[in-house]
Amino acid sequence: SSFLSYDNNPVVFLIDPFELTYLHDMSLANMLFSGSLYLDGEKSDIASVLSFNSTNNLQTLMQSDSLDLYKGNVNLKGDLFLSEKGLFADGIFSSKYLNFISNKIELLSGEIRGKVNYVSNGDVLATTPFLSKKPALINFHPYDNEFLIKTRDSKLLIYDNFGFLGDIYFDSENLNGSGGLEFSFFNITSSHYYFSPNNIGAADASLVVNANVKKQDQFISKGVSVEYDILDDIVLILKNNDSFSLPTLEYFIDYDFALIDIKGLNIEFSNNKETDVGSLTSLKYGKKKSFTYGALSSNYNLTTNELCVEGGVQLAIKKFWIQPDNNTFCILDNGDFPVFENSTLIKKRWLFKDKLINNKDVIIKPNLKHLIIGD
Repeated sequence: SSFLSYDNNPVVFLIDPFELTYLHDMSLANMLFSGSLYLDGEKSDIASVLSFNSTNNLQTLMQSDSLDLYKGNVNLKGDLFLSEKGLFADGIFSSKYLNFISNKIELLSGEIRGKVNYVSNGDVLATTPFLSKKPALINFHPYDNEFLIKTRDSKLLIYDNFGFLGDIYFDSENLNGSGGLEFSFFNITSSHYYFSPNNIGAADASLVVNANVKKQDQFISKGVSVEYDILDDIVLILKNNDSFSLPTLEYFIDYDFALIDIKGLNIEFSNNKETDVGSLTSLKYGKKKSFTYGALSSNYNLTTNELCVEGGVQLAIKKFWIQPDNNTFCILDNGDFPVFENSTLIKKRWLFKDKLINNKDVIIKPNLKHLIIGD
């Protein structure tokens, strides 16, 4: 018997013993060699016959309803084709970690790589399900229980609900990824995701919210860490360096974190210490179109496009401070300040005690001057 191996590849074909009984007709087309395929030292369950192709290289086609490969880690229902170009398969692959369908994928030592027309999780990863019925590229290492999936032009469905375009990779313990993740009314782009049964984590991410497709994006965050609790439908966003942005209101907001209530279509902003005041900057007021004030917490309603602030609120306008009634107020849906009803005006004085003017209805002008209604 003899082994056939191209380029010293561990994929080999063991040729059964044979003998030549005559030499007068040595046409390659008439020469056939029976034998068995060996992959990583393991003999396959099906026998086949080698023949010469048009380039005078040996090749064979093996067909099977069910063939175990890679020492039982992968099952193939389909065909194997061996030639000088390598070992390729056409059919349905199943394993504990990954299932896929391909009409031509390459089988190497401890590795399967190439284009697939369908890919989904195996039973071991049933708590982090994913599925693509469109072309994708995979690199699968059955012995190490590792794989990489690269989606191309079509999104992969993850957790049976969310669209994902990018790379998903499993390191034998954790399911990770990089790319774009699409939810009902917000999107995340990140170079590193961590997928677990009930949570999605993302680092160095950008998150954009738009609950009203007729308008521009409502909330933008960059360079943030994101934790999505799938069961409670809550997204925690931890700010890094960049402030949160509310483009429809022309506002920048600086708090330690934001909490998105997906069911309630609401975003809460606050700091790690409850006594720390966050800052809010309006681009519609002030000489340089930048007016900043503070509040202990803020709440943004995605349905009404209304931003409400509460606690520690004092607005420093020209020559006065304004203390809103009950230390709270809501910005209008166009980003303008409301009429501050029953507010307190505090006259700024350098030498004397500040003068308080109570129970006034006040309007703030874009130049930060004020107007008292009814005076």
